Amino acid sequence: MTRLLGIAHFAFHEGRFAEFARLARRCQDIVATQDTGTLRYEVFVDRDESRAVVQRLREADIDLADVIDGVLSRLTQVADSDGNLVTIVESR
Repeated sequence: MTRLLGIAHFAFHEGRFAEFARLARRCQDIVATQDTGTLRYEVFVDRDESRAVVQRLREADIDLADVIDGVLSRLTQVADSDGNLVTIVESR
């Protein structure tokens, strides 16, 4: 089985933290209720609520990735990614 660890860094657009938080919660809800392949999904926000790191560890053969990725893509409307999307692949 293959596992993927995706890490994305975001800087929020001015005044858009609440929208980012709403979308991040939506992603977490999808993972919790529909995506049995995700082993860990975490969002870390800095103290001044200007930046965040999103990490997702999942099995590679789950189809709900597109659903989650669709919500994540909307995050770019409220935050800028610094381009440091990291994906680590581990084959078992």
